[in-house]
Amino acid sequence: MKTKLLLFGIILLFLFTRFYKINEIPPSLYWDEASIGYNAYSILLTGKDEWGNSWPLHFKAFGEYKLPVYIYATAISEKIFGLNDFAVRIPAIFFSFIIVIFIYFLTLKITNNEFTALLGAFFLTISPWFFVFSRTGYEVTAGLAFFIVGLFYFLKSIKQGERYLLFSVLAFILSAYSHNGF
Repeated sequence: MKTKLLLFGIILLFLFTRFYKINEIPPSLYWDEASIGYNAYSILLTGKDEWGNSWPLHFKAFGEYKLPVYIYATAISEKIFGLNDFAVRIPAIFFSFIIVIFIYFLTLKITNNEFTALLGAFFLTISPWFFVFSRTGYEVTAGLAFFIVGLFYFLKSIKQGERYLLFSVLAFILSAYSHNGF
């Protein structure tokens, strides 16, 4: 019971620090966020990216190529919340929330120690790197979320059977299509 209460407190800390003034801090979208938001909106309206490519697996942007998972997640967010900063940034909060939860479960799986798992989730929540990327609309949160989920289910499949291996493979594939690297 105490562990669940502490995990709930960590989740509340995460949610408060990520949603607090999300439309104001940072004060506007960065170039990459704007590019993601624009491409997501274009996909939402036309099924094409800003270059006219239908349902691409790579989005050309500012001389680089972005992978599709975060952009398609942003398109869904823009459908729900409209075309605004919040809609571009909420997928990062969502993916980061998954990271915090699965870091807890992954650490618990590896160490079999609830206190260590709570510390892992807590220190991740207050990590400056994680804080910045979980409040801005970048692909790294999606890539890391799917990687952590894939790792958790891979370890789970070792002891509990092949049915979890499918989840692991799917998560690793989504991780590969989420970010170019960590």
